[in-house]
Amino acid sequence: GCGYNPAPRAPTAGAIGIWVGPEHRGQGYGAEMLRLMIDHGERWHQGPLSLLTSRDNEAMRRTARAVGAGSVSGSTTCS
Repeated sequence: GCGYNPAPRAPTAGAIGIWVGPEHRGQGYGAEMLRLMIDHGERWHQGPLSLLTSRDNEAMRRTARAVGAGSVSGSTTCS
């Protein structure tokens, strides 16, 4: 599944979340969801999108790299 939350105190910020059930991992679903959420997120609010994840969430880091996100100072930038 996936979701988007605008930040109520920062109108140009938002949060994208994705999750993939264990039985579906490794099949590209997470990358496709993230790609679609980034595309739609860019239309939902003005300003850059940022993806934050814990340092030990290697699966999310691989997914972010798969959709072309760039790593900047320990955080991940989507656009």
